[in-house]
Amino acid sequence: MVFETVIIQEGPQLIPIWFYLASSIAYGTAALISYLICYFAFRLYQKSKSKLNLIPLFGFLSLAVGFTTLLFASLYTYNYPDLFKPLGNINQVNGQAFPIYYAASLIGYFILLMIYLPKNLKDKFYVVYFPLWYMDLFSYHLVSLAIVGYILLKNVRAGKRTFERGLVIAAFAGIFLFHLLQLTLPFSPTLYLIAHGILAGGFLSFLWMLIRVSRR
Repeated sequence: MVFETVIIQEGPQLIPIWFYLASSIAYGTAALISYLICYFAFRLYQKSKSKLNLIPLFGFLSLAVGFTTLLFASLYTYNYPDLFKPLGNINQVNGQAFPIYYAASLIGYFILLMIYLPKNLKDKFYVVYFPLWYMDLFSYHLVSLAIVGYILLKNVRAGKRTFERGLVIAAFAGIFLFHLLQLTLPFSPTLYLIAHGILAGGFLSFLWMLIRVSRR
């Protein structure tokens, strides 16, 4: 049985073992909502035959892969904390999982960005070169803020105001706030989980928008 007094070392941080169960729930929730977004985006594509609806499908599929990777890493850590003792209690599982999450999330954001780029730039936007293998926590959140901030600004400045547009604005505002909190505040398990709760709220807003549009 795993007790809350067990801790795992994450670099300079000592993390209580309960955090890995709580973060597993947070990652699983984000992944589940992302997969549901993919499902409803595909239904909307089947209904409209518009390739534009494939962009959120592939964008959130990439995000779902990232969160699924973190889900399995956290569950593994929570269930087998004793495996890290021979390694000096350094959690190397998360050390491998987070670069995958960074890359998958950025790829997802770049895909979503395709909806909002000007047409003359979009036609030339075949390949995005970015040194993902050099990505660290700070750079990941900084680049994510730039991409999501641009998408949020495009939606806020859009001329036509509809309820669905408001849901999209709320979605990307939640994602933006998630990255802003992660970038600017010192790490604590509680703040980390609150940030992921805000992210899940943003994902739910986007899912709600797709459900409303698909039922028309």
